[in-house]
Amino acid sequence: MKRISSFLILICLSLGLISAQQISKKETRKWVKSAVWSEGFKARPYSKINTVEFYQQFHKNPERWKKMFTWLQANDIDLLAPGRYYIDGEHCFANVQDATLGTVEEQKIESHKNYIDLQYSATGIERFGLVLKPEEATIREPYKTDIMFWNYKDTKFEDGSAKKFFLFFPSDYHQACLYPTGKKSPLDKKKAAANQIRKVCIKMEYVK
Repeated sequence: MKRISSFLILICLSLGLISAQQISKKETRKWVKSAVWSEGFKARPYSKINTVEFYQQFHKNPERWKKMFTWLQANDIDLLAPGRYYIDGEHCFANVQDATLGTVEEQKIESHKNYIDLQYSATGIERFGLVLKPEEATIREPYKTDIMFWNYKDTKFEDGSAKKFFLFFPSDYHQACLYPTGKKSPLDKKKAAANQIRKVCIKMEYVK
């Protein structure tokens, strides 16, 4: 019965009988858990993902989101050369990089206005800092070129790996490329010594 109910909601949405804004938070959680959006990409969202924003942004431009997840499913990030890959022009592109991990003191808390960040650690373990109460953050550096930096004292942490991706919307202040304290990286010795991981950061245009 639950599957039928979710299916009917998707049918009504596609016919324009209801809007994405009318879906309850509970239904967005079911939708995210169902992975109907994934296009075969196996990694799953992190625990604190904003399911309402994900649902609404996906349904404002489903073809673009499908292109993005299809690209993730089709490409082995660890085998791609570092650089930029255009998925849908400037509307959606991927930056593949060998990122150097650092401490919470070295890495800044950031946010964006025009783009959503999908961050995925293909090799190694990357810790992310999460700002759960953005209203309590203070400006560290003003907005410039779609990035703004913040000060925040009560950061929570969650580790990313090849099984999990992070999706950050404009209201999601975040701190990336943190070294997972107390955990050994599965990277080769040379990369482990340099605290490097292979990751991709996909920029998806935020639809207002």
